[in-house]
Amino acid sequence: MGTMSKNWFFPILILVVAVVLEFVHAVSPYEPLRRAGTLLVIWGVIIEVKYVLRITGDVVYTETETLAVGKSPRPSSFRDHIQAWMNHAGLIWIILGTAIGGFGDLFHYG
Repeated sequence: MGTMSKNWFFPILILVVAVVLEFVHAVSPYEPLRRAGTLLVIWGVIIEVKYVLRITGDVVYTETETLAVGKSPRPSSFRDHIQAWMNHAGLIWIILGTAIGGFGDLFHYG
């Protein structure tokens, strides 16, 4: 399982399990969706910290054999914009986790 898929698979799994647990009456009083939001924020912070440490260390590690230093090109197409956001999965999970953690009680079933 690559880094990209790991950054998306586990948080989506956490969300699916939390939504299912919202409908289990014995567990729903613990508000699993709000707890999942907290886990998503923690997961997102870990992903982004790893990304920042990878690019700001003494040595820059890339998955390519060459490293071009300079101003990065701006995304030109919608697909390029999506790919740019996919590279920052941690930021997406921080934003989504904060929203779910803050408003998760609105979806409370029990």
